Amino acid sequence: MNIVWIIVKIAIQTAILSFLFRQTYRWVFVFWRKPVAWLCMVTRVTVFAMALAFELSWNPSAISSAAIFAVILNWPLPAPRGIPKLAANEMLDSIYDELGIVRGRLKYRLGLLSFAFFSGATYILLFAESCTHEGQCVHLVQGF
Repeated sequence: MNIVWIIVKIAIQTAILSFLFRQTYRWVFVFWRKPVAWLCMVTRVTVFAMALAFELSWNPSAISSAAIFAVILNWPLPAPRGIPKLAANEMLDSIYDELGIVRGRLKYRLGLLSFAFFSGATYILLFAESCTHEGQCVHLVQGF
């Protein structure tokens, strides 16, 4: 039963992270046409999620799994069958151009990579431990 609870927690955390990522994309990136502000907001969301998990003493493996799944779920899909990749990319670029967003595909991927990178960096910073030869371990943040 404990494994089922862990899987449910990972699913809920993944859904929340994915929801926040998609809603910030929808409102900040597309509606307000502020891709750089979206990139900063995505970075803050992931740092906040990791910090919240640390403060609430959540299972580190659950929150890291949720972050990885959120990145996988938001990764751009490949071009549909029957449509050449170049044509699909040109179509997406034209959509972003019509919205007034220059290089929208690149900025989306940078936001996604920022989400993944800062998720990992914050995870390491908050959940990693520094141990002495005597076997005493403290969180890396407390070691600073």
